[in-house]
Amino acid sequence: MEFGNRPEPEAGPGDKPERCLECGSRDIDTHLASYYCNACGVELRSESRDVEVIEPTASDIIPQGEDPEWAKSILHVPVKIKRPYRLSETVYVPRNREDDPPESRDFSPERDQLRSAEALLGLNRQVEISRVGYYQPFYAVHQGGHSDEDISDRKASRESLPGPVFLLLTTERLPPRMYWLRTSLKDGKPVGLPDWIRPVHRIGFELYFHLNHELHRPWPITLWSKKVRIYGRLPEIIAKGGALGRNGANLVRRAVNPKIGKLDIEGFLENLRRRAVLSIEESGPIVQIAFEIIEVLQSIHPSIGRSYSDLFIEKYCTLTGKAERESPPVFWELDGGLQRRDIGPVRLSSTLIGLAVAEAVNQHNGGSIEALRDIALADATWTSGRTSTNLEIRWAAILNAVGLPSRVTT
Repeated sequence: MEFGNRPEPEAGPGDKPERCLECGSRDIDTHLASYYCNACGVELRSESRDVEVIEPTASDIIPQGEDPEWAKSILHVPVKIKRPYRLSETVYVPRNREDDPPESRDFSPERDQLRSAEALLGLNRQVEISRVGYYQPFYAVHQGGHSDEDISDRKASRESLPGPVFLLLTTERLPPRMYWLRTSLKDGKPVGLPDWIRPVHRIGFELYFHLNHELHRPWPITLWSKKVRIYGRLPEIIAKGGALGRNGANLVRRAVNPKIGKLDIEGFLENLRRRAVLSIEESGPIVQIAFEIIEVLQSIHPSIGRSYSDLFIEKYCTLTGKAERESPPVFWELDGGLQRRDIGPVRLSSTLIGLAVAEAVNQHNGGSIEALRDIALADATWTSGRTSTNLEIRWAAILNAVGLPSRVTT
């Protein structure tokens, strides 16, 4: 199943899947006659349908009761209900764990977290669908065994999976299953679809900010979300805004007022190289020219009392989604008291960096920059810029304001 696809619900409480085909977890819940994996959030199809199936009651479909650990939070988290055995003829027979590698028999919280990260990526043996290819070539995949040193490297790596996902799952301060905002309850009970962002979609979204702000490799969110199969979920993620995991929220916080340096320009060129968009033997001159353009824009301009780069990013590069909004959506996390804590609106620096790189490439060798311009303007419809034409006009205007000609605009 791909991230953005939502199959027609076929499951009923009488034919619960034994395990999640996406991540291998056995932690399955029912809701509205569908099955959901609590580990990765994927909606599951039933394994079979018996003509003698017992019709579900409302109490079978809507989770009843509340998890006491979340009773004081802004979220309504249903209790985990053990499904009556009478509704299933499937008998669970545990496999022989002696065949497992030693690390899989370690049930420490840290190892469980590593297993969860690998399950979300499809790196474990129980999963039929692997997602690691979605994240390549932006991320490598750690090739290691089961020694303590290999396991430690898998967890600690910043650039190779599952390390970054392990980081995002660390102290994420989120419920272990689907939840509803208390404002979505009716008579104290959940109504309609849950308000959570499913883990597979949330991790794909948070990894974007890890790539941009931890690895300093900016890239358009439109192209990223299509590559990692969450493009169809972007409107939902933007509209909900959270709750984000704790470490994911810290990364998103850097995008509220993004800072741009040489590392970010070099990282953007590295993404171009990995995606085989641009092949250059010596990137130094292009980095320098692009950085000089951005430095000029970052200077405080007396007539507006701020820098043109900040003005451009705030007015034309704020993530809004395709829907018309009076104000940009605010992303949020849960604080220590399990209440909402706002992070702020998100601004995407990849547009400004991409336009500066396109200017630099054309200035350096006079080559075609059509592909670079398309990448730089890819997020136009998802941001406050609205159209690529509008962004080009605004870009030419700010360059003209600081005395620089634009070679990108047509």
